[in-house]
Amino acid sequence: MYGSVDQVWRRHIPPDKRHPAGATRGETHKIGVRFDSNFSTLELEALPKQIDDVCCRHGASFKFISRMRYGGYSVTRWHFPDLRNVDLDWMIGILRQFRDSRLSLVLPRNGLTAAGARRLFEELPQIREVYHDPGAAHLTSAGSGAPDLTFIELSTNNIIQWM
Repeated sequence: MYGSVDQVWRRHIPPDKRHPAGATRGETHKIGVRFDSNFSTLELEALPKQIDDVCCRHGASFKFISRMRYGGYSVTRWHFPDLRNVDLDWMIGILRQFRDSRLSLVLPRNGLTAAGARRLFEELPQIREVYHDPGAAHLTSAGSGAPDLTFIELSTNNIIQWM
């Protein structure tokens, strides 16, 4: 299931599990949540503590996502579509909240320059996987010095595997 916090909460979480103490998640369901600027804390608290994919759109609140961290949520993959150098302070601030995690990033349509990509890997050395569009040589070049960093070209196959 993928959608906004409200969509996931209303469509995936059974009515008897919609309460502020947190929801359980079905064994076979994967959860993907899109954060933008329209959500409430109660909706977050109703989501499962393990979320497979979080998509942070421009406007996603740093404060709200920090509540996830201190609420005990874990995230498998972080998606930052259309990321540009001017977004790095915002994005790094979000991911620093999860600095004790193994970070996996999905960067579709990224607009980072080589300098922006270098800054990303310097400031977030816990990044272990980066999924990127074809032809993102500046990303792979900027992260080439990190021994535990894997670059994976985005394809239909790996997106289907996430479902």
